Amino acid sequence: MILLPTPTTFLKRAHSRTAWKPRALDLPSPLQTESRLNPECSVSSFRSFALQSHVHADDITAEEAVRLMLAFYTQVTAPEGLLEDRGDVLHFEWGLYQCGEAELFHFELNREFTEKWKGDDNGVSRFTLGLHYRPTFTLRALKPGDAWCCSRAEIQDFGRRMLSDEVYRAIECLPPAEVALEWNPL
Repeated sequence: MILLPTPTTFLKRAHSRTAWKPRALDLPSPLQTESRLNPECSVSSFRSFALQSHVHADDITAEEAVRLMLAFYTQVTAPEGLLEDRGDVLHFEWGLYQCGEAELFHFELNREFTEKWKGDDNGVSRFTLGLHYRPTFTLRALKPGDAWCCSRAEIQDFGRRMLSDEVYRAIECLPPAEVALEWNPL
């Protein structure tokens, strides 16, 4: 007879039958946030923005990540010198990826910046808020994909689309195995 280990508290909490209750976010008002964002400082700017919302960016749920990134995009404006069309966009992507020897499901919200005059390089950089999950049967069954929001006028529809997507519903109650915040030139 093989004895299976009893589920840990982590698994009991993640698969609890009690209703999951999101933490209430107290988003900062536009007057409390920075007026302009320097893309190279987007990680520290996002951390500050999250703390103003009483959320630690390294201990974030999927719902908090979505709500904070949407608010960060609308309230913290990009610097002058970006392309007028598609110079500051949101990109939502998901899928199963091999990370070294581990396989993780990535749920990533990106803010991409494209500068007008950047000399020799292409002037594109990306701030990423990535939530990475240990794969489950449900997450393995999801096809990788992405979605774009190219202007602030589209933000409400984009947010509703993300929150109603099967990918979001699959991870909304799962704690991420890791949270990654990074800025990189592309």
